[in-house]
Amino acid sequence: MADDILWSDAYKPWRRSAIWLVLRVALQTTLVRQSSGIQIYKAFIAFLHAKILKESLELDLPSYLIACMQKKLARRIAKLGNATPPFLLQFGQEALDIADNLLQRRWATVQSVQETSLSSNWAPQALDIAADTALSLHNSRNYLQHALKDTISTKSPNPFLPRHTHRILGAANFTEAAFGGLAEIFQKSGDPSTALADFERAVLTDLKEWATKNLHSSNACESLATCITEYHSAASKQYSSNPELLSTMILTLFKLWVEVDRIAVAQCDLLKKFSPEIPLDLLHPLLLRSSESIEALQYVEDYLKTRHLQAVPGQSVFSRSSGTKSFAGQYFDQYQQVRNCMLGVALDASSKKKRRI
Repeated sequence: MADDILWSDAYKPWRRSAIWLVLRVALQTTLVRQSSGIQIYKAFIAFLHAKILKESLELDLPSYLIACMQKKLARRIAKLGNATPPFLLQFGQEALDIADNLLQRRWATVQSVQETSLSSNWAPQALDIAADTALSLHNSRNYLQHALKDTISTKSPNPFLPRHTHRILGAANFTEAAFGGLAEIFQKSGDPSTALADFERAVLTDLKEWATKNLHSSNACESLATCITEYHSAASKQYSSNPELLSTMILTLFKLWVEVDRIAVAQCDLLKKFSPEIPLDLLHPLLLRSSESIEALQYVEDYLKTRHLQAVPGQSVFSRSSGTKSFAGQYFDQYQQVRNCMLGVALDASSKKKRRI
């Protein structure tokens, strides 16, 4: 037995009547035991539907409800097929015909009312096109005369005084922004967000070219390191409550770091042997929107992969060891200038010691 229920966050869910379920079970078990199959039960239910439909036609039920009952009875008789008893077929056909005639009469009445209402209200000869299309503004003469009057305003317009703040544009600003210049721009800017966006744009578009031109400049690393410190100080305050802008800040800082590292490696080839100490998946959680930012992230990750591949496993530039495999030891062995400096210090110390003795 199908005990269906219709409920989806409903105030009063609907389900089949429990009394009707008991009646159907009793009818089906009784009729099946007295006959050779379940067809007698199905025929009885179809007869019951026909009886209910026939009696309901005298109750002035809505048309949609009668149509539903009509279709339900027709479906049950059609499912019985050749097993439908002749008396049931005749009785059901009578109920269906009476219901169909009632629905046809109601529909004819609706059509007749519509035709009557349209024919009685439609009188095109009585239309006054000129009067219906004329626009009358009886109380608007004074307003229109004042609006159309050719008067010259004596009020002087407010002077246009545009505000202009210094914009961070162009690769040359990486040199100019170093050593406090960038912090001063952020502080004096009337719009900190615009100043930060200008610097971030310059990092995305101009930083790589600037770093390539200054690979062997003695103060290039220090200039970019100053930019990193001053940009982080301003951006971390401005972006503190926005994860997307914080992601932009982190990406900008790593773009600056990549160019610092690239310049440092160009000036000290020994650094290639040592790990950059930055995990490859560190920047995966960043929230980036623009394609340029995603390309910049790809550039940073590719650079990190290259540096990790070039590095000798187990060697760290931050190691406190002073052995021959440490950065300090290898740097001393590789650069004659450092050894000469140490020799000069040793000779100077020896000479001072001899003078004292």
